[in-house]
Amino acid sequence: MDPDGKRAYLSYYSGGFRVVEYGRQGIKEVGAFIDEGGSNFWGVEMYKHKRKNKPAKQFVLASDRDYGLYVLKHQP
Repeated sequence: MDPDGKRAYLSYYSGGFRVVEYGRQGIKEVGAFIDEGGSNFWGVEMYKHKRKNKPAKQFVLASDRDYGLYVLKHQP
């Protein structure tokens, strides 16, 4: 879950990485990623990179069982 808003980051093996927004109107997919060779994601985690005297940057770390760690950034 995005700590700053009503957004969630999901993964499910070959279903890839998904971004959804949620609220009173329901759930809507607003982003997705499946690598060219396919994906085998099995977990995601939010990461905020704190920088000295600058706003923190937020990333999503996605673990792929075949290819290792992906570092993703949602850009609406």
